Amino acid sequence: MRLLVCSLLLAATLAAQPAILVLNGNDPVILSSTNKEKEGLPSLTVTRGRYLYQFTTAENKAAFEKDPAQYEVQMNGSCARMGPPVMGGPGNYSVYKGKIYLFGSGDCREAFEDAPEKFIETPEVLTKGTPEEQRRATQLIAKAVEALGGAAKLDGLRAIKIVQTIAGQGERTSYLRFPADFRIEERGRFEQWIVLTPKDSFQVFVKMERVGPLPGAGAAFIRERTLQLPHLMLRQRADFQILGVSKSAEGEFADVVFHGAKFGFLIDSTSGQLRGIRARGRTREGYIADIVTPLTAENYRVELNPELPDTLFERPVFEKK
Repeated sequence: MRLLVCSLLLAATLAAQPAILVLNGNDPVILSSTNKEKEGLPSLTVTRGRYLYQFTTAENKAAFEKDPAQYEVQMNGSCARMGPPVMGGPGNYSVYKGKIYLFGSGDCREAFEDAPEKFIETPEVLTKGTPEEQRRATQLIAKAVEALGGAAKLDGLRAIKIVQTIAGQGERTSYLRFPADFRIEERGRFEQWIVLTPKDSFQVFVKMERVGPLPGAGAAFIRERTLQLPHLMLRQRADFQILGVSKSAEGEFADVVFHGAKFGFLIDSTSGQLRGIRARGRTREGYIADIVTPLTAENYRVELNPELPDTLFERPVFEKK
């Protein structure tokens, strides 16, 4: 049995309500005369995460409950072209190989439908190198740690500030006060702050002088990606699985698996300087690919143990206009 989306009702887009998706055993049916899609039955529903799924038959509902991962909204509802933290909406969706994908815009949906395989992340092949290659990778990582001041200094960090310049996007400043206070500032076309603490999470739209909630999926993504910054990863190096080394025109990469994902550290073999990092990500077009980000004094600046006041992690209060 093949379950396909037949309707994504716009009333579901409010953050306080689950999205409503109607699934049917046939291809999506759109009644062109009324521009309305065929609706399922309110009595046949299943709630998973942020979404309420509504079905046209009890048979389809049972099939969905038996294997929901096969049919449910993918990527926690993130835009299937741009990826998290950009969220998709019920107004733009597509079904590919029986799975539901949401999009942040019609342009994103059209790009996906032209070549869906380019936008869908598949498991990486994690192949270990020879024992000698693994020893070489371990040596390179040890050199990088030493170049950063040594293991004791890196492991004893109380706070860190990292400023990145991202081509075409602007500047991103990440603050982390250990163990779990995060603040990320985006400066560019849209100025935005994101703050995550054990007690609170929110986003600030600076130009609009507005504070809003941060969806749970977005918070998890921001936390995970921040911890994948090179200095923070090396601080957590005990969690690495060493794969080996790979060579390129730029130099030697120490390849590791960190929390299930593959990364490569481009490390100068003489000085131990971190010169770049390779990771699976999205290109500006949204394609899934291995991307090497150079680390230079111009695009990646680090300050160890800066003074980070409590107010940095508190909600700002704007005057009502």
